[in-house]
Amino acid sequence: MSTPRPCKPNVPTGVIELTDRYYTAAYPSIDRHVYAETLPSSDNLADFKPNPIAITDSANPGYFEVSFSPGARYYVLSYRGPKVPWQRMVEATDVEGSGIDFLLEGNQKLNDTLAEFMAPLVTRSTFEHDGIGQSFSPLPNHG
Repeated sequence: MSTPRPCKPNVPTGVIELTDRYYTAAYPSIDRHVYAETLPSSDNLADFKPNPIAITDSANPGYFEVSFSPGARYYVLSYRGPKVPWQRMVEATDVEGSGIDFLLEGNQKLNDTLAEFMAPLVTRSTFEHDGIGQSFSPLPNHG
């Protein structure tokens, strides 16, 4: 079993403006990923088309929380699962890859311990019923 590695967040590029907003969204409904969006000004409100930028890897399952410094130049990104939790401090800069990206806690001892054991396979999925996404995690068969 390989040791899970924390994913590197997608650090937003571009100078942070007062109109930039960050939020955590349930997409898909099981996950919580962090996104950035530039809000429109009153001058371009009629032409505004949302264009959220994923700060976390939304292609893989994950439950993230984020906490920003005043001015949103730095943030602490916390991964809460489904794999081993970790926490990073990241600097949002105007040049990709040039800012601080520091692993605060990677839970190495827990990763080492888990590598010694067979963990149960956890399946998570969603289905749509009457236009509403439903989340589920089937229980393992112990028979």
